[in-house]
Amino acid sequence: MGEHKPKKQHFIPVSYLKAFAEEIEPEKFVVEARRKGESDVKSIGVKDICAIKNLYTLPLMEDGKKYTLENFYAKEIDGVYPDVYKLLVNPEKRFITNEEKEKIIYTTMSLYFRTPKFIESKIKEIDAVFDYALLNHKDANGHVKFVHKEYNLDFNVEEFDTVKDSAKVYQRFLFLKNHVNDWHEFSKFKMKAGISVITVTGTHLITSDSPVHIHDIWGNLDNIFDPNNMIQLPLNSKDYLIIYPNNMDAIPNIIFRNERDKMAAVSLNHSTERNSIGWLIGAKGSIHEHTQQQKAFLSLSGEDLLKEYSARKQGLDDIVELNEIQDKYGPIHEKIFEKAEEMLGNPLYGPDHEMIKNARWILQMKTNT
Repeated sequence: MGEHKPKKQHFIPVSYLKAFAEEIEPEKFVVEARRKGESDVKSIGVKDICAIKNLYTLPLMEDGKKYTLENFYAKEIDGVYPDVYKLLVNPEKRFITNEEKEKIIYTTMSLYFRTPKFIESKIKEIDAVFDYALLNHKDANGHVKFVHKEYNLDFNVEEFDTVKDSAKVYQRFLFLKNHVNDWHEFSKFKMKAGISVITVTGTHLITSDSPVHIHDIWGNLDNIFDPNNMIQLPLNSKDYLIIYPNNMDAIPNIIFRNERDKMAAVSLNHSTERNSIGWLIGAKGSIHEHTQQQKAFLSLSGEDLLKEYSARKQGLDDIVELNEIQDKYGPIHEKIFEKAEEMLGNPLYGPDHEMIKNARWILQMKTNT
């Protein structure tokens, strides 16, 4: 049987996009999408967005191995994600095995590392370096010699396009090779982190062509391996995944499930747009809704924004402390229940805040023991 040779290759899989799509006829799924920075919203089939010709086709490899990476993604990630999605959005699923947790982190984090923004950034760097070298380091005979970081350039101007194209091919090969290693290492690193699935009320979530948000408490990303980073990923129009900081040795395999209000969704959608490469994507009507909400969001007072930030930071601190207590004393201990009572009385949390619901769930365990 011949090797499967897919030309149009998705960096955000169809199996992920379907959760935001409308099925207009059997097996034809359509999302609404808007170019970043533009106003026109279009209906696009999920098979026709977040795909680039030959993105994962391995250059510098013989024909029999050129499509190894794309075929791997199709089978081991895109084919597995539907089962992971069902597990994440099942409200009855709270306890997960190590194998299930590994699948959750492995598949969802692939959506970060396989996006083309990394190689596109590298291509822009190559263009800038070559243009600078040509402008500033060309001698009277048209020869260019320039050393800059990993680039040791030595060519004649007649070879400019050929040498630059070769550098781009090589960098693309390195990206395809190295991003898999980075993704595997990062997935193992986040096995120490806690997981929540949050359901929003009062509005809808959108996603993008770069849907995974990784940031510290200030909203910055200086190092993806910083143990204090938090990860968020929209799963559909109502649910999103949180993978918490992992600055402790062990966290039990529990999916915390909570609800959050419209403000949380508007904030996440704002991050989604900022994080996108070129497309915002959502269910019917959600992109227009997002645009209107962002206008209202920008008019919020500084006091409102500070209150939201303070509650979010306190929530992260409480999650860390809960897990430290649980790691030291076990999942059912008086100190766990004392911490839950403290959370219930925290004025930063409204009555429907996710940490209040976590606290009630913990205290319910006390009642059942």
